[in-house]
Amino acid sequence: MNRHWLAVVLFVFAAMLPGWAGAQVPGRHPPYLHALTDLHDARYYLSHRPGPPLAPPERRAIAEINRTMRLIQRAAYGDGKNLAFHPAEDLPPPRVPRLARVSQLLRRARADIGAPEDNTNVWRFRYNAAIHLDRAIRISERMMVRMEPPLP
Repeated sequence: MNRHWLAVVLFVFAAMLPGWAGAQVPGRHPPYLHALTDLHDARYYLSHRPGPPLAPPERRAIAEINRTMRLIQRAAYGDGKNLAFHPAEDLPPPRVPRLARVSQLLRRARADIGAPEDNTNVWRFRYNAAIHLDRAIRISERMMVRMEPPLP
């Protein structure tokens, strides 16, 4: 009887093993999750700088980035993706001015958001996120022209 019980338990365990292994595989992640990483970095570069308090354009750009991030997170949730997953960050290029780096990160995030998506339930979130992200790009590039000195 004990051998029979052991055989049944082993069979059930073996049958469940592929499902458990599949749960550990992160799976295909949409490009907009990569955009979240770039948006986190861009927000950090805008909000952490030496000197006087943030200028109004910087606060507006941060607000647009925050709105974009919320919409992308809603899209990821609607797509059933794990928001705790953080794709690998790209290495920053050497000696790039702060606002130029923000512009690069925002443009890279915009390209990720614009990538094809097969889940029609998240298109609305991605579309609205792109609108806010385009505003943040315009604000940051205007700031870059007005506020940032060129590198020698």
